[in-house]
Amino acid sequence: MEDSIVLSRNDIFNKNVYQIITDYVFYCLFMLLPSVAYLTNLSFDKSTIGKLLQLMQPNFSVMICVLFGFAMVPFFKIGIYGYVDLGLLCFGLCFVGYYCFKRYGAVDSYEYFNIFLLFVVCFVMLFGNFKFVNGESYFEVRKVFYILALFGWSNGWMMKLTIKKKV
Repeated sequence: MEDSIVLSRNDIFNKNVYQIITDYVFYCLFMLLPSVAYLTNLSFDKSTIGKLLQLMQPNFSVMICVLFGFAMVPFFKIGIYGYVDLGLLCFGLCFVGYYCFKRYGAVDSYEYFNIFLLFVVCFVMLFGNFKFVNGESYFEVRKVFYILALFGWSNGWMMKLTIKKKV
């Protein structure tokens, strides 16, 4: 009974403030800023801050993982935020395509397979009809991809750390 009441509401796909902040902070930190760094061939100096920024820069797989999160939304059902999410996803896909074309040798088969899966998910989300799933479920799936992106990001910069051996 409670589920049928939830499904009959008109504002079922509206985003709350927590979802909006989480989505756009993750997009800015893990997609927008790294894409600017990659597109401008930004290299950091070897000072303390530059070394830290280079160490903490997300890799390409983390960026694809954030795009997976942005692909999990019924784009045309949540008002203006659906169109903003679709625009950000398209920008991210354009960057991924440009990066794969420009730096062909830097992308391996693992990233290409992830990009293929991302296009499959985008296709399903654009042309699927998900009227029996509530809007909160989409955000829960997004949070899973955000957690995976955080895990991949922390794993990436921890692998870059070097241990000084004592003689």
